[in-house]
Amino acid sequence: MFIVYKRQNGTNYARVCISQWKNGTSRQKTVHNLGRVIDKDKHIFKNRERGLFTYDLETDTFDTPDWLSDLAEPKPNPDSNLVKIPSEKLIVNFGDAWFLSRFLEIEGLDHVLKSIDCANADSFFSMILYYVLEHRSNTHAEDWYQSSYCRYLFPEADLSSQRISELLEQLGSEENWRLFFKAYIHWLDQSGIDYRKIIIDSTGLPNSIHFPLTAVSNHNGKISNEIRLIFVVEEEIGLPVFMRYVQGSIVDISTLVQTLRELEEYSIEPELTLMDAGYYSEQNTDYLMDNGVNFVCRVQSNRLTCKKMIVENKETLERKKISYVLEIGCYSLRKPGQI
Repeated sequence: MFIVYKRQNGTNYARVCISQWKNGTSRQKTVHNLGRVIDKDKHIFKNRERGLFTYDLETDTFDTPDWLSDLAEPKPNPDSNLVKIPSEKLIVNFGDAWFLSRFLEIEGLDHVLKSIDCANADSFFSMILYYVLEHRSNTHAEDWYQSSYCRYLFPEADLSSQRISELLEQLGSEENWRLFFKAYIHWLDQSGIDYRKIIIDSTGLPNSIHFPLTAVSNHNGKISNEIRLIFVVEEEIGLPVFMRYVQGSIVDISTLVQTLRELEEYSIEPELTLMDAGYYSEQNTDYLMDNGVNFVCRVQSNRLTCKKMIVENKETLERKKISYVLEIGCYSLRKPGQI
């Protein structure tokens, strides 16, 4: 037997192999998967099954490092009446997880998150910290958790792949969606944040997942399979107010009215809305004016509305040549029936 080392994504991994001959060719067969290499010279490894351990190739045996045994089981001093304080078991990354957890607590956002109904709250909060602090896939969440102070903040968390999938399914329910935004908008009110001036925009989430929301999108000439995520943010500081997702093939212009109606369900009545040109249509602007919402929206230069506005206002423009005018702001001060 022999140990094979392999470096992947900046991390060294090891496995125990034997050579087998088949059809005149030597092939490697894995006997033990040792996992991550902690100390190559001392033969210390770590994997999900055994945690930290040592491996002796000559005897093909596994053991616990002496220093780890000493930390895990402090030996009492028979000659002393003092209670011995246990030493640390493992060194973990403390600052980032603790800071973010305290921030959520001080700002009161932890109460918003606790309004969501899920089977394991520790797993939920741990995944929030993981998504904020890391940029890796869910398969690395458990390794991160074991080396982070998060394991002491939320000791009951289970970040195995199966449990994460179940958690995400719970969070995606319509009931939890409504529970969250009801608590979050109440938090905005309690914080004194004025969210009546909003910006509405959308972005694509490209993916190859086979489910109804993924569809072919043509956005600004770019073709992709995606979901459209619509964001509503507060205009002054950009704080999120609301979001919703739609099928990737749905264009922005057809989502504005429904987004505003969703906001009404949570008692959000915007006074001013900033929108991109993709949301402009006579139907949308009429809806905004009928509901007393001021708006600023860029108008595409090829629209008849834009061309009429250029002709009527060319004397006040810096450049009178139409070819230089790329976009005009359209606002709600116009009366119904006017350009």
